[in-house]
Amino acid sequence: MKVSGSDPLSRLRDLLEKIGESDRAQRSEDRPSQRSADGSQTAAAGDMVDLSTRARELRSLREAVEASPESRRELVARLRDEIASGRYRIDGSRIVDGLLAEQDELDQ
Repeated sequence: MKVSGSDPLSRLRDLLEKIGESDRAQRSEDRPSQRSADGSQTAAAGDMVDLSTRARELRSLREAVEASPESRRELVARLRDEIASGRYRIDGSRIVDGLLAEQDELDQ
């Protein structure tokens, strides 16, 4: 299995920023405007913001990404190095113990 060199958290942050920029651009296009006395356009007074379900999900996802521990990156980097050098060993008994514990939780 190949582990890519890019950090998934930073890729997710970039994606969220792009989506946020796209949403902001769309909202500014959809916003009603008024002509001022000098002919320039201004936003209508009392604009309302109504967050869609998608926007709330994106906000929640962004908060989760920002709250993720930095130590996870260190773990991923260490595991990547171990896999690349052939030092990574799989402990089958730990995997089985974890699966059985998870099954016990589901059965309760």
